[in-house]
Amino acid sequence: SRIKTQDSTTYLGLVLDKRLNWRNHVEHLRAKCASAVNMIKHLSHLSWGADRQTLLHLYTALVKSKLDYGAEVHGKTTSGVLKRLDPIQNACLRACTGAFKSSPAVSLCTETGLLPLEYSRDEAILKQFFKMNAFPNTPVYQTVIKDGSPRLEHIKSLLDKYEIKSPKIWPHGILRKPPWCYPSIKICPSIQTGKINQLPIDLKNKFMAHKDTHKSKHHFTDGSKTEEGVGYAVISPDTTTKGRITAEASVFTAELYALREAINSTLQDSTTKKHTIFSDSQSALMALASHRTSSPLVESVRRKYHQAMDKNINLELCWVPSHTDITGNEKADNAAKEAATLLEAHSWKAIPHTDMKRPIKKALKEKWKQKWNELDNFPRREGKKLREIKKDVDKWKSSFNSNRRVETILARLRIGHTNITHAYLMQGESNPPPCDTCNTPITVKHILVECRKFDFHRRKYYANPTLTDILAEGNSFSINKLTNFLKDANLFHLI
Repeated sequence: SRIKTQDSTTYLGLVLDKRLNWRNHVEHLRAKCASAVNMIKHLSHLSWGADRQTLLHLYTALVKSKLDYGAEVHGKTTSGVLKRLDPIQNACLRACTGAFKSSPAVSLCTETGLLPLEYSRDEAILKQFFKMNAFPNTPVYQTVIKDGSPRLEHIKSLLDKYEIKSPKIWPHGILRKPPWCYPSIKICPSIQTGKINQLPIDLKNKFMAHKDTHKSKHHFTDGSKTEEGVGYAVISPDTTTKGRITAEASVFTAELYALREAINSTLQDSTTKKHTIFSDSQSALMALASHRTSSPLVESVRRKYHQAMDKNINLELCWVPSHTDITGNEKADNAAKEAATLLEAHSWKAIPHTDMKRPIKKALKEKWKQKWNELDNFPRREGKKLREIKKDVDKWKSSFNSNRRVETILARLRIGHTNITHAYLMQGESNPPPCDTCNTPITVKHILVECRKFDFHRRKYYANPTLTDILAEGNSFSINKLTNFLKDANLFHLI
């Protein structure tokens, strides 16, 4: 029979159309998310609904996961097509926070601490770029990066836009044998001790008594991450080795570099075959002991360890409690900090692609924060009421409350759109109602700070407050004072 032609087809959850403009996929996403959006709306009743944290978890699991899926591919299409997805996130965040219908979309993102979808798509594209660099033998790398493509130009423009450096990425290799075929790494059982509910002096005494059981040459390692950079160090009885790696690296990577350098020193040591390496990173030691880790740097340290075993070197790894005034560990800590601050970073020292997740997130949040504060320069000045008390875009812990109505009232007051101040928009009117006492437009700031009608109730809880004192997260903020003031002034059920 004759093969029928189609204008679009679905492949791995993505709707591909013959023009590759992704319109069909966006419409498919809108329809696919509709039932989950409606469920979140039903669960967000202003009196008995689920709390914000639960609703945000539902949004992330049921809606955001669908919006983010495939963003590495379709995130480059025209903004006019992608903006069709913005109302989905806006509706969900409005339901999660209980915000009033007229609340600006930018304020919803800032209030919840979530990035707008535009930034989420850029984040997915950048993460995928660094992941591709970790697998240079794949067809994707050959097509997108090595041979060059319009997509690579788009990625470079994003790196410039968000001022993200592109350090050398450690490539993933293929093991010669399955992990379980290699002999296990000797990790001293003292790692099970931990630091929970123990005094530093007790930890030090236990370690000093345990240290003498290792009849071998001792090496102390440490990694450090400061504002200036990332460094690592190895303290041996006769030498000190230290180095600096790119500032995007994590402390975990620095600890692994230190362990790798320490094992290297045992391979070059001809005086003894017995060595013990002390590290204060439980996570690094546990990663080496596990066969489930996917980090290429962990695999590199394992290979070095097996090289030492092949040369009949008796090598054992042991945990040392940090910041307990243990001489070797303190020397390693100081040397690692010096390396992070003073030494020049080696550009050839690669890092795992997963280390780039935090710098990418930080850069995107900084750019979103910059745009948020620059909105005052535009005619519409979207989000100006929330921006008066909130200059950052981080999530505020005080926004979460077990009482759904209190949580909703606080969100509406902070965003500046409430039933008492903006209900006129829902009724088709163009001007806000005036205050019957002061004859000025009713706003959240007027009610909480200025209106003479509520002076008596205000003085009962606040002394010459500003709007920031009452609503912004900080030492002066008290949800109990705010709710009591609103109840005394008969405003609690009008917000």
